[in-house]
Amino acid sequence: MRARPDLWRGADRIQWGCVLMKLLGESSLEMLPVVLSGLRSVERSRQVAPYRVAVRTVRSLLGDVLTRRAVNSAVFEFLSVRRTGRSFDIDGSTLQFTARSAYDPAIDQAEAILREGLPARTRTLDLADTSRDLVADLGGERRMSLRLNGLVFAPPERHDLERRPRGPMSVPWSALQDLATELDTSDARAGRSPQDWVGRLARTRLQVTTGAGLRDADSLDLSGLKHLIGLPGAGKTTVIILLCVLLARQRRRVAVFAPSIQVAREYLETLRRYDVVAALLVGRSLETHRHHADQLAELVATQGNGGFAHTREGVDLLAQSCPLPAFADSWPHDWRQWQAPCEAISEAGSEERKQCPAWSLCGRVRNQRELVNASVWLGHIRSADTPVPAHTSSEYLRYFELVARTFDLVIIDECDDAQKALDEVGALTLTLTGNDESIHIQLQRTTGLVAANRAPVSDGLLGYILHANEFERHTLRFVNEIRRLTDDRPDLARRYADKLLTASYLLREALTAAKRRSTFDALARSALSDLWETAMYAAFFERDEEEAGVWRKAHRYAPALGLRPEEGQRRW
Repeated sequence: MRARPDLWRGADRIQWGCVLMKLLGESSLEMLPVVLSGLRSVERSRQVAPYRVAVRTVRSLLGDVLTRRAVNSAVFEFLSVRRTGRSFDIDGSTLQFTARSAYDPAIDQAEAILREGLPARTRTLDLADTSRDLVADLGGERRMSLRLNGLVFAPPERHDLERRPRGPMSVPWSALQDLATELDTSDARAGRSPQDWVGRLARTRLQVTTGAGLRDADSLDLSGLKHLIGLPGAGKTTVIILLCVLLARQRRRVAVFAPSIQVAREYLETLRRYDVVAALLVGRSLETHRHHADQLAELVATQGNGGFAHTREGVDLLAQSCPLPAFADSWPHDWRQWQAPCEAISEAGSEERKQCPAWSLCGRVRNQRELVNASVWLGHIRSADTPVPAHTSSEYLRYFELVARTFDLVIIDECDDAQKALDEVGALTLTLTGNDESIHIQLQRTTGLVAANRAPVSDGLLGYILHANEFERHTLRFVNEIRRLTDDRPDLARRYADKLLTASYLLREALTAAKRRSTFDALARSALSDLWETAMYAAFFERDEEEAGVWRKAHRYAPALGLRPEEGQRRW
């Protein structure tokens, strides 16, 4: 993660886009979503390539402004908030921008930031002093007093942020064959069930692509980006396991992202069998931790006797309980199971956040501790987006950033599944109502805290609750409408289930139903969509304004609908 500059925040953020497009020789924000799309073809183009650092910096500053609609919304917010001292004027209709001054120190400062990139965001959280009374913040005005009576804990080990990959790798196929023989011999000596590494590798044939097709190869080149393709049973998993063992013995670091945590745990079981220092990368959220622990508990239970006196490799990495309640003055009844305030501890009489001093011995975070020194990391691709704990890093990082910076090899098993998972993460989805984790329930919990006098009341909180009440009214009306539609027109309910119902989509459906779609060309459909969306937005969010708003694009779009601009404004 990078430290964000103090320049241009809130509604003024869109000015970063103006500076970037100005560097590229443009005077409009129309193509900003294309520049920020992350497409390699764009970043390597002649116009953009010299400013690649600037593009990536703006993407981190404007990560939510990646579509034309998002740019329009950001500009609308910029224009609706009146502030002095701004650097640019932006036309809301054409997205053209102009600098207010020929020399503006703020623009010069912004250009320097974009060229140099953002510095790493650091943190200096200290361990809490165990000789003092401590307070754990459990959220929602809930606090728990602790006394550790001066217990001494070893300081937690930290990731080596200065480590760098050791360069390109080429693994001889003969080295994998020799290792396979060694592992089979090791299994025989230890009396373990044979894995037949020699036989499995013998059934695997390595070929590489050339200009004339495929040819046999005697080494595996792991430099750059490579795709390892084979039919089920061709030996891909065998090669992955042998590579992990071989490279771990060469003191290289390898990250393997498996199709699921269950598969990653099976890899862990195999690698530890051969004394490879491997660790499990799992998400830190309470729900994620509990989900994986429950699945592993079910696996142990299937071994007989309900799991009593049985175990499986990795059980010690998914402990659930935080030990802090044992040090409370009295048992905290509002302590939620699986809760762990690792970075929400303070000393009595101080509001400064500190780290839990017992982290280096806590079983709840053992999997995170073992990642520090492990040669091989095993996890799911979504686990890579987990924040690195403050106990192990002085920088704000996510695990994928740490892996990219310090690891020698990254293996993504079943890359199609990984891409699907990343696509699902890339689309922000919110459950409005219908289950215990919905926005509806969360708002009701906040209202309940105020109603029960368990939270301090402020003007901001009251305004939030008023908006929450309005949200609840609209949500209940929406649910009622869906139920009515399901009863009256089940064909339409089935037709529109699981579809992205944008205004453009619904207008196309209306035109099709009215058999008028052929009379509306692309420009007319865009005009109709803009008229409807902007009018609906203004009617809802600006309904308390004394003066009616304006259709900013009336001059551009009204003629496409057969209207004069004045008539278009009236219709709007």
